[in-house]
Amino acid sequence: MRYASIKTDDSVNVVNQTTGESYTVYSSQPGWEAALQALRDEDYDAFEVIARPAAIFEQEYCDGRIALDDGVVSLDGNEMHGVLADKMIDMLRDGFNIEPLAKFMVNLNDNPSNRAVTELYGFLEVSQLAITPEGNFVAYKMISDDYKDTYTGKMDNSIGAVVKMDRNQVNEDKDQTCSHGLHFCGRGYLGSYPGSRTVILEINPADVVSIPSDYDNHKGRCCKYTVIGELENGSGGEDDGRAEQHLEGSVFTGDGFDMGDDWDGREVFYTSRTAARDAARNMPAVQFKDYGINAPAGERWATVVK
Repeated sequence: MRYASIKTDDSVNVVNQTTGESYTVYSSQPGWEAALQALRDEDYDAFEVIARPAAIFEQEYCDGRIALDDGVVSLDGNEMHGVLADKMIDMLRDGFNIEPLAKFMVNLNDNPSNRAVTELYGFLEVSQLAITPEGNFVAYKMISDDYKDTYTGKMDNSIGAVVKMDRNQVNEDKDQTCSHGLHFCGRGYLGSYPGSRTVILEINPADVVSIPSDYDNHKGRCCKYTVIGELENGSGGEDDGRAEQHLEGSVFTGDGFDMGDDWDGREVFYTSRTAARDAARNMPAVQFKDYGINAPAGERWATVVK
């Protein structure tokens, strides 16, 4: 097919010269930046999806278990509302792959705790944690130097270990902030708990039991997790490894975290491709470089280079 396009300061119009159909995206729309990128890439199918909201909502995921129809997200035929459903719609409008979020929703629906189902995604956004392609999420844990937990000193938290306990032994009361269970946390909680090492966990949302109400929603309790890595510099500061970025294809729940602000010939690292691309678009003479899982020292996700 042949396409013709025209861009103004506040709109882009594309015409399918074969069918005569015309599609317009305005700068006030959420998908404006994604539409510009689709136009640069000459990806007219992607542009059409952004320009036609109805097309966005005629899609299925997870073998048809997740469906988007007329602006409504459903799971197994039941309408889903709330922060996660809204996030899926917003990301799809912006041209992102939402398969990880769809799988996350399916996994989360297997959680028997209504409170955990309701509160978990908000915890991930506050803590800027990643959702993996399998629909799990990444979190942190402080441990002892010998890779044992700091409470009992008996649980092995070596890389690759699967740590679990009976779910009914985990305290589900969010207002009992220090209690029984396997603890995990977000970045903001590191340093608030004893330990000389920081390991990275992958957790199925079905295994989360409670999100304690203290520490600004930065920690949680679960009944099972897998240790997938370790931060090279312990809890560290702004320059720790952000090693969860090794998970290729992950979706980041936050807006990205600027790893530095000295632009004088230096690389500035971000925790998501999106954040780095936005910085490149908004600054003249800046080059975007996508390192993915093949990052150099520090192994972060993406950089902008002046």
